[in-house]
Amino acid sequence: MAFDTVKVFLLPTEPVYSYIQKLKLQLREKIGNYFYWDYEPHISLIYLKVEPGHLEPLVQAVEKVLTGALPFDISLNKITAPGRGLIFVDVEKSLPLRVLTNSLHQAFKEYLLGEKPQHEDFEKYLRHHITIGNYIKGDNYDKAIKFLASASVPDAFECRKIVVYKEDPETRKNILLKEFAI
Repeated sequence: MAFDTVKVFLLPTEPVYSYIQKLKLQLREKIGNYFYWDYEPHISLIYLKVEPGHLEPLVQAVEKVLTGALPFDISLNKITAPGRGLIFVDVEKSLPLRVLTNSLHQAFKEYLLGEKPQHEDFEKYLRHHITIGNYIKGDNYDKAIKFLASASVPDAFECRKIVVYKEDPETRKNILLKEFAI
């Protein structure tokens, strides 16, 4: 059976969104194409596979969680390169972001297939961040780290937009199911 991949992202507001996009394009000029250069800047809140037919109930679950939600600030730390070809902007932990993420995971609980521990204790592995690049190999990873070492990061942005995507199984591109303003 083929499963649908569902993603719930928090999108940064301007000028952070454009700043991260610009960084990714500059990095692409330095090292060439790499995985994730063309993905929009975002913080992943949910990423899971579900059985077909569950997309609409999941979108409704997000809408229910976001009903009455108020905008909140998200603080950014620094660019981090923990290895394995991954580079991201670290997001400071905050109570509103934890509550939002936890509420979404609770709302999605009945749809989780168990291939990831999201339904158990997601905070043990979840580290909110905005990915700049992933799976960057060898010398390119070293070049990327060197290039980004001098890059500064904006201090914060206000959480105002949540999007729900379905991933196209052929292209891995995101197909917008619904956008929510907070």
